Amino acid sequence: MFPENLPDFLKSHDWLLDERLEVCIVGSRALFEGCRRAELPIPPEPDDLDLSWRLELGKGREFLTDLGLEVTATQGNEDRGTLAVELSGTRVEITCYRGGGDSTEDRLARDGALRDMTIGAVYWTLWNDQIADPLRGLADWGLGRIRACGLAADRIHEHPIRSLRYLRKTIELGFHLDTSTRRGIEATADFVGKAVLPEALAEEIRKVLARCSSPGAFFQLCWEARLLERILPEVAPLFDGRPAGRILFHPEISQALHMVLALRSAASLATEQALDSRERHLLLLAVLCHDLGKGKTRVEDMPSHPGHEAGGVAIIHSLFRRLPALGNKYVERFCKVSARSHLILNKLPMMRAGTLVDIWDQDLRGLERDFRNLARVVRCDRDGRLRPGDLGIPCPEQIHPSHAGPDLEDKIHSELLALDSCIRSVSGEPSARLHPKDPQALKEHLRTARCEALAHSGFLDIKGRKEEGRS
Repeated sequence: MFPENLPDFLKSHDWLLDERLEVCIVGSRALFEGCRRAELPIPPEPDDLDLSWRLELGKGREFLTDLGLEVTATQGNEDRGTLAVELSGTRVEITCYRGGGDSTEDRLARDGALRDMTIGAVYWTLWNDQIADPLRGLADWGLGRIRACGLAADRIHEHPIRSLRYLRKTIELGFHLDTSTRRGIEATADFVGKAVLPEALAEEIRKVLARCSSPGAFFQLCWEARLLERILPEVAPLFDGRPAGRILFHPEISQALHMVLALRSAASLATEQALDSRERHLLLLAVLCHDLGKGKTRVEDMPSHPGHEAGGVAIIHSLFRRLPALGNKYVERFCKVSARSHLILNKLPMMRAGTLVDIWDQDLRGLERDFRNLARVVRCDRDGRLRPGDLGIPCPEQIHPSHAGPDLEDKIHSELLALDSCIRSVSGEPSARLHPKDPQALKEHLRTARCEALAHSGFLDIKGRKEEGRS
C-alpha cells in the first residue's frame, strides 16, 4: 500500500514498494515529510522529488527499460550514478546509493555521509513508509542549523560549489552555520576560488538573488569566510570595511552595510510588488552592481568616491565576461546604466536639455520596459542609507529629502516616461530631409530639435536648478 502523502503520480508504479529495490525519497520532500511526522517546523512545500535505490547503474537502467520506461539521463547524470526517467509524465531522477554497505541501515548511513548537508540526508523509505535520519538532519532542522555531512572540507573537495550552498542555505532559511562547517569553508577558500566552475558560480549567485530575503548577508558571510575575494573579486572591495561615503550622505558609514541594506530593500520590493523572476533578477543584480566603482577608489579620496558611477561600468563589463551566465547583453547594459545614472535619475528635471538628450540617447533608449526597475534601483540605493538623525547629526532637507520609498520610485518612473515621450515626439524626418547625405549634420539637427522640444515641454525645472546652484 502506498504511503498516504506520496505524490499521486507515483501511485501507479508498484515497483516503488519492492523492498528488494530499497527505493527512498531523499532530500527536501523527505525532510518535509519527516518534519510533519516529528511535529517540527514545516519547511516550504518542495517542488522537486529525488529518489534513491539499491540498484547499480547498469542494473537500474536494465530494470527500468524492462518496465517499458524511457531512460533519458545525460552522461553527467550517469557519472553521478543517476538515471532520469519519466513516471506518469513527470521527470524523476533515481540515484544509486553511494558507499556500499551490508544492510539497509548501513547503506543509508554511508550514502548520507556523502551528501552535502544533514538536512538533505533524510530518507523516506517507501517499502515500509518510515523516515530514516542517519545524520540527525531533522534535529538540525529543528535547531535551525546548517551542518555539513561529515567533514565539510571533504564534501567541498568533492564539489566546490557546496561551499557557497552552505552559506546560501544559511541565509535563505534564516538558520545559523555550524562552526565546524564554517571552518571547513574557510580552510578550502583557496581551493574553491580555483576549482569552482564559472557556470556553477553564476547559477549559485542567481539563486542567492532569487531566494534570499537578505542577499547582502550572503556576500558578507562569504567575506568573513575569506571566500568573496576569491570568487567575486569585483564585489569583494565593497565588503572590506571601506566607507560608503561622507557621513552626512551615508550615515550607515560602512559600504558593506549600505550593500546589505540596499539588497534587502530590493528583495523586499520584489516580494511586495510580486515581480516575476526576470524583473527580480534584473533589479537585484543591478543593485549589487550599482556601486562597484567604489572598489577602485583611491585611499586618499575616501570617504568620498568621486566618479564611482562611471567607474563601475568597466568592472561590470569584466564581471559579465567572467560570468556570462549572470545575464544576457540586455541585463549587462541595464546594470551599467544603473551604475552610471543612479545618482542623477532623481533630479532629471533640473538638468539642461542637452544633457538630458545625451542621457536618453546613451542610456535610456531601449530600456523603456524597465524604467520602473531603474526607479526601483534608485529607491533601493536610498533605502540602503540610514538618516543623519539616527546618529544624532542634524541634516538639511535637500540632502535627505522626506520623499522616499514609493513616492521616490513613482516620481522617477513618471519623469522617465515623460522624458522619453517628449524626446520620441520629435520626428527625425525633417532632419533627414535637410541633411540626406550628412549623417553628422543630421544627428546634430535632430539633437537640437529634441532640446527645443524639452525646453518648451514644461519638463525642465529651471527654478530648481538655479536654487541648487546657489546652495
